[in-house]
Amino acid sequence: MSEGLTLSNNSFITIRTLRLALLTSVGLNLAMIGVRLFSYRSLIGMPGAFTLIVEPAVLLITYALLVVWATGRRRTAYRIALLVGTVFGLITGGIQIVHLLLEDFLDLSGGANGIIALAVMLGTFLLWGSAGYRAARRTGAFSTGLFAGAWSAIVGILIAVTFGFALMFMSVPRAEDVARWPEFRSSGWGDAQAFAIANTLEAGFSHLLVGPIVGVVFGGIAGLLARIGRKGSQDG
Repeated sequence: MSEGLTLSNNSFITIRTLRLALLTSVGLNLAMIGVRLFSYRSLIGMPGAFTLIVEPAVLLITYALLVVWATGRRRTAYRIALLVGTVFGLITGGIQIVHLLLEDFLDLSGGANGIIALAVMLGTFLLWGSAGYRAARRTGAFSTGLFAGAWSAIVGILIAVTFGFALMFMSVPRAEDVARWPEFRSSGWGDAQAFAIANTLEAGFSHLLVGPIVGVVFGGIAGLLARIGRKGSQDG
């Protein structure tokens, strides 16, 4: 894979640019949550809605803090991991956008949707692991594998969630369709459109929460394998 994307002072993307882009994404997501609530205030009165609103907002603020912390690391090994993680994060973010477009605008059978969703999930996890492997292989440090795996997940998930939240304004399921969802029928809610919005917020929260954890796991496993492989090649 080409690594034309660098993080030096004279690069295509600098640390400052990367930090600004990701913090802008966080701010945009928070703004979209606020605008959506203001434009459909009935959501706030639904049972448990307050928690569904606050959870993604808190995680987005946590992401902002992580972005500031990660882009402030100055050791060369972590700059390498940041570079690798950013590249793989952009790739997985693009994959997630394509998947969201297929789900929302292409009428596939239930079986096909399930197969595509599984393929996208596994492919995304493996790419986060690849980020960890590549970073650990280049630096010789297991910790950079963890860092790159988590960072690629943060970048990819932020892209996916930003696009997913934008769909709250462009592609909202019809109330009559939502009314037939088993989840809606068992929720006790009386407003199908509010439930559709809340469903998007909940999906965003789950992605924001689980993504970095999976990135750490796959990046760590891959980093360990890279470390063992590097040591074996040196011994040989």
